[in-house]
Amino acid sequence: MQIHSYLTPYAQRFTLDGVTHVSVVDCYNKLIEGSVVLIDVREEEELGIASFNVPNILHHPLSKILDTYSSIPKDKDLVIACNHGIRSVKVVNLLLRQGWRTVYSMDGGLIEWMRNNLPLNIKPHQHPSSKICGCSCNEDDCGGGC
Repeated sequence: MQIHSYLTPYAQRFTLDGVTHVSVVDCYNKLIEGSVVLIDVREEEELGIASFNVPNILHHPLSKILDTYSSIPKDKDLVIACNHGIRSVKVVNLLLRQGWRTVYSMDGGLIEWMRNNLPLNIKPHQHPSSKICGCSCNEDDCGGGC
């Protein structure tokens, strides 16, 4: 079963030409089927706050991606994820330019994943919304729009 992808993201404003996006719900369904691998490009400290609770996930932080991207499987359909979908677009662009064929950006990232109540691992005593966002507004319901 093919993944439904699109060129213009719905949950974020940033994209690059040639990058295709996939919704968080479609990504989740494909992960459960085992038909895609999720590559989380968030940094280690971000994983300590909240992480995707799904099978078929690999972690390649953006800060180390130039050193680690060659170990990312080329024979699998990949969905790249971050907090908002901005870093994931950049990594999709990199992988496509390096020869990967089937790579998608998760539209809206972890913030959109949360909005859709998809499975997360949240560290106890952490309030994920403002800290996952990565902004400095400190609003509990920020969602990254600031």
